[in-house]
Amino acid sequence: MDLTSTQFSKLPLNPQRIAIVRALHIGDLLCAVPAFRAVRNAFPQAEITLVCMPWAKEFVQRYSHYLDRFLEFPGYPGMDDGRVKPKEIVKFLAGAQKEDFDLAIQLHGDGIMSSPFTVLLGAKLTAGYYRRGFANPGLDFALPNNQDDHEIIRNLKVLKVIGIDSDDVAVDFPITKEDKEALLRLEKAYRFPVGKKLVAFHPGSKAPTRRWNPLSFTQLADEMVGRLGVQLILTGGPQEEGLVNQIQTAMKEKAVNLAGKTTLGSLAALFEKLSLLITNDTGPAHIAYALGTKSVTIFGGADPRRWAPLDEANHKIIRKKVSCNPCPYFDCPSGNFECLKAIQVDEVFELAESLLKEVANEKAKNPNLAYSW
Repeated sequence: MDLTSTQFSKLPLNPQRIAIVRALHIGDLLCAVPAFRAVRNAFPQAEITLVCMPWAKEFVQRYSHYLDRFLEFPGYPGMDDGRVKPKEIVKFLAGAQKEDFDLAIQLHGDGIMSSPFTVLLGAKLTAGYYRRGFANPGLDFALPNNQDDHEIIRNLKVLKVIGIDSDDVAVDFPITKEDKEALLRLEKAYRFPVGKKLVAFHPGSKAPTRRWNPLSFTQLADEMVGRLGVQLILTGGPQEEGLVNQIQTAMKEKAVNLAGKTTLGSLAALFEKLSLLITNDTGPAHIAYALGTKSVTIFGGADPRRWAPLDEANHKIIRKKVSCNPCPYFDCPSGNFECLKAIQVDEVFELAESLLKEVANEKAKNPNLAYSW
């Protein structure tokens, strides 16, 4: 059932051990940063543990001002990409129950499987979403999932049912001295030209339904380098090197290829110095949003109501409404990718050009801005 503010008294006044479940990827975690901050502000003395996928150990270290500990998510039916190993789940849950959490908060999806998982952590109290049309799976504080809310707002709404009322939607991304030093090594190795507009393309995405055609990225790259004189950087993760190499090889103009060469931190340090990022709807897009780096995000199947940047002035999106989007699919069921094919190179170019003009105007008004040109 939905719980009201009259039941907030059930929550301990000062829970000392809090678990947050969000076993997802970088963009998903960045959308939860305002919620992490709100929990920390509400319970500054509590030990806050994030239950997440193995990669997120570094994330917890980076956000040590909000999060204290990391528990590696063991997989669970319906919550991951096939890593489910029953013996590991049983072992994990037995250990988690010994943690004696005062409060466990589910910030993972609509709750159809993640809420039962959260209940099994054995915390004294639990809070989170459950799927509309289904019964509350045992959460002490619960509300029905609303897919129309932005992801940042969804996470904050969960907290409201336990009395944490925050409207602070700002996302921060801490950049360390080590991140900047790693970027400096890349700059020296690849000799980024000085005095040009620095623009990055991030053409990858885990889901094919979020990947614009590489040929379109190639055409856009040549247009921007040839007509606008930008210094172009191509970025991508270790699994995206082939895609990025394909774009670079097909280009007539020159670009620096950093695919597979950056860490999460050095990528953020690079984005901080950009004049503009052009990207698919994927995790690095959210890093740019967090840093305030101007961006153009290309949306395909995903719902921009949930995932588009809240700052619409500095972060533009381009999306074509077709009969089948938004859609929940990882790959296009029809194989046509109509939503992505409808997005034209000249449309993205115009958005990019307008944002670069804004950067130039800002630079003219304030020469001390830390842009690269």
